[in-house]
Amino acid sequence: RVVILFRSIHTGRHDLRALYGYQDGAWVRVVQALPSPPVLEERMVAQCLRYDSGSKEFKEVPAAQELLNVADAVFLHPQHLQ
Repeated sequence: RVVILFRSIHTGRHDLRALYGYQDGAWVRVVQALPSPPVLEERMVAQCLRYDSGSKEFKEVPAAQELLNVADAVFLHPQHLQ
């Protein structure tokens, strides 16, 4: 299972920043296109998205526990992208 990290929540565009895979109890960076954290943590996430194959678009996941377990893609808070 992988989670896509999109470039910037400010643009709202779905440009790839990095891919993360679940390994040894943590979401670790597998591929990086732009600078990104080596490990994803829940506190870093500004918005979680799920891919809707019917409408072929990403839709926001309402607040839930353990968001990274249900998300297909995320935007991070800007302070975690430096």
